[in-house]
Order: sequence, then C-alpha cells, then structure tokens
Amino acid sequence: MVRSRLAAPTLFALVLAVYAMLGLADGATGTAWPSIRDAFNRTDSSFGLIFVALSGGYMVAGIASGHVADRIGTMTTIIVGVIVSTIGLGLLTMSATWWMVLAGFAGIGLGNGLGDASGNTWVALNFGPRHMGMLHAAYGVGASIGPVMMSVLIVVFDWWRGSFAIVGIIQVVVLVLLFRKRNDNTHHSAAHNEAFLTSRVAAPRRVTVELVTWFALYVGAEVAAGQWAFTLLSEGRGYDHGVATALTAGFWIGMTAGRLGMAALGSRIDPERLLWEVSLIAVAASAFLWVDTFGVGGFAIPIIGLAFSVMFPLAVSRTPHYLGSERTSRVIGYQFAGSSIGAITLPALIGVLADTHGVNIAPPVILATVVAMTLLWGAIRREAQATH
Repeated sequence: MVRSRLAAPTLFALVLAVYAMLGLADGATGTAWPSIRDAFNRTDSSFGLIFVALSGGYMVAGIASGHVADRIGTMTTIIVGVIVSTIGLGLLTMSATWWMVLAGFAGIGLGNGLGDASGNTWVALNFGPRHMGMLHAAYGVGASIGPVMMSVLIVVFDWWRGSFAIVGIIQVVVLVLLFRKRNDNTHHSAAHNEAFLTSRVAAPRRVTVELVTWFALYVGAEVAAGQWAFTLLSEGRGYDHGVATALTAGFWIGMTAGRLGMAALGSRIDPERLLWEVSLIAVAASAFLWVDTFGVGGFAIPIIGLAFSVMFPLAVSRTPHYLGSERTSRVIGYQFAGSSIGAITLPALIGVLADTHGVNIAPPVILATVVAMTLLWGAIRREAQATH
C-alpha cells in the first residue's frame, strides 16, 4: 500500500509508544480511585469530578486539535499534547490537595486529547485498518498493564501516585525521541487524497451527526465499564481484590486482543458488518453482567472489552472514506469532542447514582447505553450503504 510505504517506521513506533502511555494512565485511574477517594476524604460521586476534569480537557483538545494541526502540523500537535499531559502527570504525582488532583487530570485530558486526535488523524491518512488496529492495540497494552501496576504499587508500597510518576518519566523519554524524529513526518499521497475525496465527499450531514453521537455513546460505555469495573467487583459484588484486579485488567486485555486481531486481518474485514456483529455481542455481555447469573456476571467484563475493542479504531479509519481527507482532521477532532461528552456524562452519572443506589447501578446504565449505540450503528450502516 502506498500510504504504508510513505510513513517512517520509527515515527510510527513512537506514536505507538504515545498511545501506550495513554492506556497506562487510563487503565491505572480506575484502580487508583478508591485510594484517591480515601486519601482526600471524598465520596464515589467525586469520581465524576475526575471525569469532568479529564474529559473536559479532552473535549477542548478534540475541538481544537484539527484547527491546531492545520496550523502547526499533525506531528507537532502530537508533541505538544505529550508535553501538556506530562505536566498533568507531574501535578498528579505531587498532589497535596484535591484541587491539584483535578488540575492534574485536566492537564492529562488536554494533552491526551491533542495526542489522541492527531495520532488517529495521522494514521487514518497515512495507513490502513491494519495500522489503525496496531495503534489502538498499543493503547490496550498500556491499559492492560495500568491496573496491575497500580494495584502492585498500592498493595506493596501504598503509593497510588507511583503509576502516574512512572508514566510521566517514560513520556519524557518518548518526547525527546519525538523531537529528534519529527522531521521524518510524511503525508498521504495525492492519489490517495483524491481517492478519499471522490469516495464520499458528498456524504449527507446526517451521517456526520450520527457518527459524533455514536462516538459519545460508545466512549461513555467504554470508560464507564473500564473505570467502574474494579469498584463494582470489589465493593459492589464482594470479589477478592486479586480477582477484581484480574477481571479489570481482563477488560483491557480483551481490548488489546481484539485490536491485535484487527491488525492481523487488516483490510480483509468489512468494517460496517463487523461493527454491527460486535455491538450485538456487547449487548449480550452487558446484559449478563447486570443479571449476574450464578454470581459470575463479573466474568463478562473481559468479553465486553473484547467486543468494544475494534469499534473505535474501525469507526475512525472509515472517516476519510465517509467525509473526504480534507475534512478528516477536523471531523476526527469533533468525534473526539463527542467522545469526551460521553466520557464525562456516563461515568459521572454512575457516580451520582452510586451514592444513593450503590455501585451495582453501573451495569444497567452501561447496558442501556450499549443498546442505544447498537441501534444507532444500525442506522449509520444503512445510511452508508445507501450512498454507494
């Protein structure tokens, strides 16, 4: 493929490292929450404030990322994002007050939002589904390690700040390498640019609105499932700490395994059909988590992660085909902004409801969201097929 030959392998590897760091921080946050809550004498509803800070920064970055990339370039935007998120990690590591915690998460959200949207844009324009799968698999690797690393640091050293400090140190190393290799950046070819422009530049506005809404629902469900899993299992269902940690890590392992499978299959998959099928699997697994048959509903969490795994990268990789390459950076930014709205509202809603109804309220809320996004994807699929 022309786009694959154009891109510098070392630069792509560094972008993968950036994505792994995003996953490490996200995966560690949910496991760290009980310790953060107790350290600052908060309630579970305060977890929603963390999501507001984290996703608020992410949403602002998503809206701005396309415009920033148009001015300074996609790769430079990624570098700026890494700098900002590293500052946020530093604040979190040194946090002495609750407000420093919120400021740290806001910085992480802002920086990760810039890096996330720009990284997806760069890969969507320069590569195919295989590399998009690799990009999101890197996130899954980090997110799978995050809960385990945080759990070890809490149990052995009683140091929840440790994971965030480690991620910050690694990001400094990646940042230095990105500065050295940033001039190796490449751009998609004119031939592929024209192919994207002619494929779906006249797509109806309705598809754009539906896609942004779908991203909001999907990311809300993903973040809620991943971040509330540990608290749900350990405090709501009474699982052993080790089992709860393993199943929470299993969510991210499922995400990683699915994305590695996507990377292996590459362009041989039908994106719209696959998204529909895994959406149905997610509905079934979410229902099992809620019903908790024989008290083993928690084992549906890794299955939910596996079903979720390919949804986001496939939807992003289709954006140039739906809307044309010239619009891709801004549209992906809007999709990420929509994602932030979902990431803010759904986990925060669960936190508020958990204060009055208990953390077991999480599964039915997640199920309702998964059903809604499945129905919406069915509409998107029909709309996309109608334009051919």
